[in-house]
Amino acid sequence: ERATIMATRVKLRSASVGAPSSGAPSVHTVAADDAQSTVAVEAAPERLLEHFGALWKARDEHRAVRIEYRREGASDAEARVVHPWAVVRAYQHVYVIGWCTSVTAVRVFRLDRVASVSLDGATFEVPTDFDVQSVMRDGRMFVGERPHDTLVVRYSPLVARWIAEREAVPLDADGSVTVEWPLADDEWAVRHVLQYGAEAIVVSPDRIRNAVMARLELLMALDKPS
Repeated sequence: ERATIMATRVKLRSASVGAPSSGAPSVHTVAADDAQSTVAVEAAPERLLEHFGALWKARDEHRAVRIEYRREGASDAEARVVHPWAVVRAYQHVYVIGWCTSVTAVRVFRLDRVASVSLDGATFEVPTDFDVQSVMRDGRMFVGERPHDTLVVRYSPLVARWIAEREAVPLDADGSVTVEWPLADDEWAVRHVLQYGAEAIVVSPDRIRNAVMARLELLMALDKPS
């Protein structure tokens, strides 16, 4: 897979042209015969590709890895020994799902937070009852660095019926609905709440409510005329 990835990167680079001066420096525009089909492509950092390749190979060969991992909100990375059972993509991130020997439990690690990867020397077997879907739901990760954390959101009657039908939960007496979501990714939680605008209110935890408010303040500041 790595050889294919690298060959594809070479082709993309040869087909790319310089970005407009108003664009981000690291973004290139791929030339296309049809101007309407032009897309922006940002090359993945070499470090990310190297870590992805090493973890993918370790998963295939059932070999434990030692990683330096920076948890969300932490300034320093910490050492973990992990048995990579699966490598999956959810939304815009790639995750490693596996057994963390440091906490003796299943954990999910986001690839862009991995500072280094090296083989530990040990081998492992994937449990026969392991199911990737047990830690994912509709493409979202539901096991993470804080596996017992929960996002609680109240949805207004305007959108509640649709939410209630999709999640199989009852409506409240006033027509609203309150849903508890296992919380593995704070950024996902912020995006999820914001997509409903004023129709969704974070009940808990406080850090997500504060993060939503901060994001709204930032958006309003960017929208102000200079």
